[in-house]
Amino acid sequence: MVVAIAVYSVGTVTASRSRNAATLLAGRSIQGLGAGGITNLAEVMLTDLVPLRLRGHYLAVLNSVWAAGSMAGPAIGAAFAEKSTWRGIFYVNLPLVALGSVLIVMFASFRPLPASCWKKLGHVDFTGIFLFTGGIASMLIPITWGGVMYPWDSWHTLTPLLVGAIGLAVFCYYEVRVATSPVMPLSMFRNRSAVVSYIGTTVHGLILWCGLYYLPFFLQAVKGYSPILSGVALFPVTVTVVPGAIATGVVITKTGRFRVAVWVGWLTTTLGLGLTCAIHVDTPNSAWIFVMVVIGVGLGMLFSSLNFAALAAAPTHHQAEAATMFTFSRGLGQTLGVAIGGTIFSNRIRLGLLSYPLLAQRAAGNNFVEELIQLADKNPVLISKPEARVIYMDSLRVVWAFCCALSGVACFLSFWTRHHELSRRVVTQQALE
Repeated sequence: MVVAIAVYSVGTVTASRSRNAATLLAGRSIQGLGAGGITNLAEVMLTDLVPLRLRGHYLAVLNSVWAAGSMAGPAIGAAFAEKSTWRGIFYVNLPLVALGSVLIVMFASFRPLPASCWKKLGHVDFTGIFLFTGGIASMLIPITWGGVMYPWDSWHTLTPLLVGAIGLAVFCYYEVRVATSPVMPLSMFRNRSAVVSYIGTTVHGLILWCGLYYLPFFLQAVKGYSPILSGVALFPVTVTVVPGAIATGVVITKTGRFRVAVWVGWLTTTLGLGLTCAIHVDTPNSAWIFVMVVIGVGLGMLFSSLNFAALAAAPTHHQAEAATMFTFSRGLGQTLGVAIGGTIFSNRIRLGLLSYPLLAQRAAGNNFVEELIQLADKNPVLISKPEARVIYMDSLRVVWAFCCALSGVACFLSFWTRHHELSRRVVTQQALE
């Protein structure tokens, strides 16, 4: 954990001091490595210490902090961007990193395992990690630029997609036939409930970053809010996600039943996303705020309930791997959400601008939307501001409809989740006495 925090700190400092895009991207990549370790280790440590039945209170705190950070980030970032400098987005992390490091060193005490560091590293499936991350990255990149930078039938798009698919196929073969300590034991996927839970977790992460990622754009470009005001306007989601996650974790701990929470969470989320398809440029504030509250409640319930569903379906000796897979599934969903959402949004913008030939070729990415609104202010002959807002709103509605469809599929699949007993003893050398 300390190493992961250190890596994250290096990435934060690098990004905050960057003078060009290459350095900024390098810093963000290093940050991602550290953040991945922190997120995963927090789940694994909790899994290693606390029995599943009693884990709800701890998961409630962990998930609520994670949810609060995800929801508050846009508001904090907007405040720095408008009132200070974008570098402040990175600076604000440093005191939190320092505090976390001190607390970890002071209070995280674990029993040493009887083996050398090199022997422990020998059990790490580095080949599997390389094959999997390489395959996933190779497939995500063309999904991001497909139809935007390059046509879908271009070799620039098809080649990395094919390479990624081959890489994942080789990964599966290696994990089954070669690896002695597989990074992802395929026996975990023989349980129907586990598979459904991981799919649901991936969709949950995708919706969070695909659907809600575009809310600030809706508030700024369509509603005309300032960056700070748009951040504040996200509170209907923020103030419902966190209490929803906490309350769900506590209730599951008390009752020992998680399936109802999963079902209600998906039904509520699907309902809320379905209502977003009715939002238009002139929708009153009270209406879209109500929709955001519904979505926030549903997503908050899923933060905790999906965690229980995934871990309860895993055998006791695979609890750590299940926690890792849960974290990975949520992270994969977030990555897919940004990539797929950006592709849908940009392509829909282009489609909406087909009747404006002078503008269609310039719609190469999400940033063009802001340029479009500014252009409508400066040169209404090319396109008026109301027309630009309608095109923008139509594009957002397609993104939200996509999220609604995925949520509906996840909701349907969730009914295949079996009930598993939560009262199981932790059989690790780090279990709390």
